[in-house]
Amino acid sequence: MISDQTENSTSTRNTTLTGTVVGGGVALGPAFVYEIRLPEIAPEKISDPDNEIQILKEALAEATSDLESLKQRSMHIVCKEEAQIFEAQKLIANDPELFKLVENQILKKSVCAAFAWRATIEEFVNLYKSSKSPVMAERSADVIDVGLRVIRKLVSQDLNHLLPEQPSILVTDELSPSDTASINPAKITGVICESGSNTSHSAILVRSIGIPAIFGVQNAREKLAGLEHIIVDGDFGKIYLKPDEALTSKMQKRRQNWLQNKKAADKVKHQLVHTSDGEIIDVLANVSEISQVSKALENGAGGIGLYRTEFVYMGRKQTPSEDEQYTIYREAVELMQGKPVTFRSIDIGGDKPIDYLSITKEANPFMGWRGIRFSLQREDIFRVQLRAILRASAHGNVHIMFPMISTLDEWHSAMRIVEEEKQLLGDQGIEFDAGVSCGIMVEVPSVAVMIDDFLDEVDFISIGTNDLTQYLMAADRMNSKVAKLASYHQPAVLKVVESVIRAAVKKEVPVSMCGEMARDTEMTETLLRFGLRSCSMSASGIPAFKHNLLR
Repeated sequence: MISDQTENSTSTRNTTLTGTVVGGGVALGPAFVYEIRLPEIAPEKISDPDNEIQILKEALAEATSDLESLKQRSMHIVCKEEAQIFEAQKLIANDPELFKLVENQILKKSVCAAFAWRATIEEFVNLYKSSKSPVMAERSADVIDVGLRVIRKLVSQDLNHLLPEQPSILVTDELSPSDTASINPAKITGVICESGSNTSHSAILVRSIGIPAIFGVQNAREKLAGLEHIIVDGDFGKIYLKPDEALTSKMQKRRQNWLQNKKAADKVKHQLVHTSDGEIIDVLANVSEISQVSKALENGAGGIGLYRTEFVYMGRKQTPSEDEQYTIYREAVELMQGKPVTFRSIDIGGDKPIDYLSITKEANPFMGWRGIRFSLQREDIFRVQLRAILRASAHGNVHIMFPMISTLDEWHSAMRIVEEEKQLLGDQGIEFDAGVSCGIMVEVPSVAVMIDDFLDEVDFISIGTNDLTQYLMAADRMNSKVAKLASYHQPAVLKVVESVIRAAVKKEVPVSMCGEMARDTEMTETLLRFGLRSCSMSASGIPAFKHNLLR
């Protein structure tokens, strides 16, 4: 989305472009235009196809090794959820179908491995981009990323491209996860991307780095090329092309305030926060693996409001055993030392497929076989996970939460299995908390409509605003073209959220929120007015959230 606007009616200098907010803050500097594209490769004829196939195998092995290193490095810099992006890229690099197609080109056309690989990757990219699914279309960046990595191995090209001579604002058509992970904030102070949404892989990584970023800015390269001074306002999704001195001064002050606030927030992250009348506000963390639990504690989390257990299943060739899961869950519980840990049962499907579970591709996976729908049909997997979580409950304050609940029947079925597994554990003399609380995600509109009926039965609820918004507004949250609709600022979303919170408060059922809305400090006052007293967010967002409440 682009609009030509001015900061005030008397100036024509402060022309702006607009897009989707990905990372907040302010950045000023020259535009550094960068394009991600497959290089041209000459169809060099070869006389030894077997040797060329071996060269390809070695390049794929090296690329896979690089991706594993990048994943491990990302786990230390950000967290496992973001790092799993590179696990997904490893699967692309080792796709047997892809390899077979390249091998056939080498054998049948007697061309070099680099040309055969490039041609095949281009076909895959075009296939992804032409998909009617915005999710699949956005994943073309991952295919290009892997394609470039292997090509550079085959032709011995350097990988480092994002190195402007001075601190600059990166402007690109699309940003690959690898390039994003290699961003040095001292050199790249802001990002502008023509494609992508705020939930794309690159957006997740940019947000973790903590620099201002705006995606979905059409024709950004053409509009910004050669400009020596632009401003990125990541808080409001604006890019100023030719800012005058007054605006520049104003935005420099905002940047300084932003940087100072980041430092100040770090100093108060362990403080308790209250409403104006003294009620404690629980500030919890969303996590995907153990390293994030430690990070949550470091950032002052009062507990884990959402442990995404599906990531325990990713990056593997088979389902984790009960003992493997128990070890992971127990460690998380013990690290929290009595603070609550809410394990969400496996939520695969949608944008989180797992190959070895043989989930067939669906036309609309976000509304298909995912979450509790999968678990109730694959009881073998569900029961193993529940046993592991129940066993971990013997070591601390554990809660179990079910995703994508749509009907009371689903809730009843899930609880029947929980009770059966409790009985089996008891019969076997295995310790667990018999009173472990069970609740649901409120993310399907049918549950919001039937909320009073659910509140009569569940121990707690957590509002997942990301999915609730897209289902309520019939707007794909991965599609930048409908970003305005897929927004929790929509009046319909606010009304539903308010009604759910007020209903829970009235019936004295604990209610939390774990979507992006929870960490949005612009929404905090509104949510508190609705009656919300528990918010769960990424660990990195906790200091700023607390700082905002304490000011």
